[in-house]
Amino acid sequence: MKKFWALLFFIVSFISIEGIENKISENRLNQNWTEKELDNFIHSMTLQDKIGQVFISLIYGDVLDEKAQKFIDKTHVGNFLYFAWSNKLQSFSQVKKLSSDIKSCVLEKTGILPIIAIDQEGGKVSRLGINFNSLSDGFTVFPGNRDVAKKDPSYAYGMGKTIGQEMKKAGLNLDFAPVVDVCPDENYFLSPRSYGKDPNTVVLYAKEMIKGLHDGGVLSTIKHFPGHGDAKINSHFGLAKVDKPLAEALKTDLLPFILLKDETDCIMTGHIVFSCLDQTCASLSNIVLTDFLRNELKFKGVIISDSLAMRGVTPNQATFDEAVESLSKTAIKVFLAGCDCMIVSKLEWADFKTTEDQDYEIIERVLKSFRSEVEEGAISLNRLDESVRRILKLKLKVLKIQSDL
Repeated sequence: MKKFWALLFFIVSFISIEGIENKISENRLNQNWTEKELDNFIHSMTLQDKIGQVFISLIYGDVLDEKAQKFIDKTHVGNFLYFAWSNKLQSFSQVKKLSSDIKSCVLEKTGILPIIAIDQEGGKVSRLGINFNSLSDGFTVFPGNRDVAKKDPSYAYGMGKTIGQEMKKAGLNLDFAPVVDVCPDENYFLSPRSYGKDPNTVVLYAKEMIKGLHDGGVLSTIKHFPGHGDAKINSHFGLAKVDKPLAEALKTDLLPFILLKDETDCIMTGHIVFSCLDQTCASLSNIVLTDFLRNELKFKGVIISDSLAMRGVTPNQATFDEAVESLSKTAIKVFLAGCDCMIVSKLEWADFKTTEDQDYEIIERVLKSFRSEVEEGAISLNRLDESVRRILKLKLKVLKIQSDL
């Protein structure tokens, strides 16, 4: 009998120890780290893991299939963005299972929690809920910002909180919302996604939305810096431009970013020439992103690019090889300009169509090109570590805001 109880104790102890070891191997991040401990962790990371942290990629399918797992294994991409067309999002359970599987795969490979993001703004830019099998299947469909601004500001808070709660339950942790572009004309393409032409109204509603997202359990992103609302060209198809004096811009387009920079977690860049700051596309401009946003405005969070596949920032897309080469160069320029994390996905606006295999190949080649620049010294390890540190701090925020992870 004593041998039986001794054997049972050994088995229970082994299971408990194995469970603890698995927990440690699942997530190596510790939300209580000091700056020194965070630095030591970054120093211990492989170069491929670091590069994977500064990219956000698509993943295909409603399940994490073998092809997607091989892609993660090969690239070590550390962050993902869902699209209705790439993931066939049709139910809450599908989204939750996919998120869980991605996290398990990435944690097994790198030990670092992935950011899983989505554009859940409300209105037409709502990736969750609109095309689902049932309107009551876990995600609430909200109006766009133009209509939200006709309601009491408390509605924006409630909307954000509900979106946050639903995203958290489905395993997501970052919303690419709210839009804070000031849009003076209701006929502009961005108008339905804007809170309107009054920058103070934009700030009021966006601040409530951000609070709601945080209280719901996810992080926020304001976009599209430095302000796309006055542009007449859609940057998905070409390079947009805003021409106005800096004094005017500080009271209009730039004001929401200035007043909300300490409220939000991330700022997304717009592929737009903001001429009072620089004649170069903002996403490619060290003057706009580093000198102005980072140094003058003192933004401490993560700067994320809008999709680099957009023609506004990557215009040369006549052939597959030309597009991949152009996209690879753009990623390097955007990073050196001051972006921390770059979205690379399907060439939706190219002069040709691509397959799923080609889309995975695009991202693999972009990361390979980026790694070559680091190895050759064109991108310094110090510069890479700066962005990795900000991204890991963002992920530590996720651990705190989603404390039941």
